[in-house]
Amino acid sequence: MVCVMEESPPGLVPWMIVRTHDYIYEDRRAEGKPHRLHWQKGMFLRNKSHGEAMLELREREFHVYAEAVWPEYFMNVLRQTLQKLITDNWPGLKDRYYFAVPCREQSDGKLCNGRFNIDSLRQFLEEGDTTIRCQTCRKRQEIVQLLFGFEEEDSREQLVRIETKLDRGFDEVLRGQEELGSRVANYVMMIMQAIASESKDGPRMFNLIATEDNWHADRFRLHLWCEAEGCSHPVLEEGKGVYEFKDTKEWIKKIAPYANFVAGLLKTLLPMVTPAVNTFWGGKTIENLGLQDKLDLMKEGTGNLLKDIKISDPSRLRQHVLSEAERSGVLALHAFLREVDPHHEKLGLKRIPTYTGDYLWLCQKHYDLSQPKIPDKIE
Repeated sequence: MVCVMEESPPGLVPWMIVRTHDYIYEDRRAEGKPHRLHWQKGMFLRNKSHGEAMLELREREFHVYAEAVWPEYFMNVLRQTLQKLITDNWPGLKDRYYFAVPCREQSDGKLCNGRFNIDSLRQFLEEGDTTIRCQTCRKRQEIVQLLFGFEEEDSREQLVRIETKLDRGFDEVLRGQEELGSRVANYVMMIMQAIASESKDGPRMFNLIATEDNWHADRFRLHLWCEAEGCSHPVLEEGKGVYEFKDTKEWIKKIAPYANFVAGLLKTLLPMVTPAVNTFWGGKTIENLGLQDKLDLMKEGTGNLLKDIKISDPSRLRQHVLSEAERSGVLALHAFLREVDPHHEKLGLKRIPTYTGDYLWLCQKHYDLSQPKIPDKIE
């Protein structure tokens, strides 16, 4: 991917290094001291199991290369981080830069310097075009091949495909975890960004159960989740994140569409985060909480309630991800939390902004880890 700019803003590379410090690639030298692989005009990055990347400024083009079993997730993270960086620091560049894919053709061992605007390619593909001719080398290119690793797939279709893989069993999921993990991470990121405006007011992930194992009863328990990347889990701090309440069937029906959606999301996420959560909290944390059974009951119970609820036109979901009923459920959740816990005394979560303009709600342990460390001694 290439970010093509009319002019190269000063300080772009140092700012990008700061924004991506969590992914800095460190090399251990012979004397044991870490050496960070970044230089005046570029950097190497590593995102755990999601791949590696090289970023480099070349005159008015900022090149981003990612390598992984499934590189789309890391590439999307870097693209959104770069876009937010430009928006925040150089607003004068608005409409004066674009993201492009380099032409794939080679001649005499040299790559063609043609560029394809990613947004234009998406539009052409949606309108039925399958190929496009490069204006530099005049060769015809397959649009799908050019967009590979960049095209944002419909998140609903992603969820269906991922859930199908999960139905084959937990062991098979773990065997293919590297690729599936990146796909799930990308899917979760898209969902979280789709409700980013609501994330400022309250957390987005929870599980909900009827205390009497009967969704037609009137007593329920709501358990909030920490949104840590790759390590999402229910709030585990004693006395925090859990709300038992008695409420009307009308409120449950209002939150049911979103609760059903979240149950599917968490069921998809659970096998991916289980090793990290168990390592972070010790023992068989996920298994001991019985989360799989709780999420199954939550999805089944809310699914039964949805039979009586009219959902918005599914065709709109491609653009909006959430239906109007699901978005209303998010607002109902936050209204409930404001009523029962107006000062967030029992929430067990703290909000932090992300570099892509979103917010994350983290438990105290993950919140502490996310804070920049000030060294006791500067060498």
